[in-house]
Amino acid sequence: AAEARSARLVEAAEAALRGGDLDRVRRLTETAPAAEQPLGRARMLAVRGHLDALTGQMAAAQRLLQEAADLTGASDPRLAVELLDESISAALEAGLYDEASRAAERMAGLAERSDESARFLADLAHGGLAWQRGDPEHGMRLIRRAVSRLEANPALASSPERQLDLASAWCDMGHPDRAWPCSNRALELARSEGAAGRLPDALAYAAFLDGEGGR
Repeated sequence: AAEARSARLVEAAEAALRGGDLDRVRRLTETAPAAEQPLGRARMLAVRGHLDALTGQMAAAQRLLQEAADLTGASDPRLAVELLDESISAALEAGLYDEASRAAERMAGLAERSDESARFLADLAHGGLAWQRGDPEHGMRLIRRAVSRLEANPALASSPERQLDLASAWCDMGHPDRAWPCSNRALELARSEGAAGRLPDALAYAAFLDGEGGR
């Protein structure tokens, strides 16, 4: 009974996060008892990490997302890769470059035990970090490998999330012209699939890139 209640609270917190009700997310994460199962604990930690990221507490977000990834690595490597990818973004925002590098290395190991989506994210993370460390040649090779993975895999190519990931990577590397088609594709996919949760992100990114390009 306790575990079922914890699961319901996690689902409610995730739904509140998707809906942008941050006050409700905060209440639920502060009052929910710790789940017994690692996946349940990881999901609530991830919600807390996303909440911290949305409220500008990037160092705390990085720690929570990293902890959530640690709990899921053995049972769900793809989820762990996704959480580590988010922890890298938070780490970079917080200036925690060593933590970001360690997370990227862990992503690569987990991605080898997972699927093409995880390997795509690992390539993007490593490519972006290589670029930031002053090795644009290596960074570009990894980004192009990620592009090849996406173009060769219909499931990846039809995902609004993955198209936005690629758009973000191109922007970070100073290529908004290459980001723009990915952003527009993400917007088309979100609209056609009724992916309401991703539509605001896709619209915001498209508007940003249109502004950058004077469109």
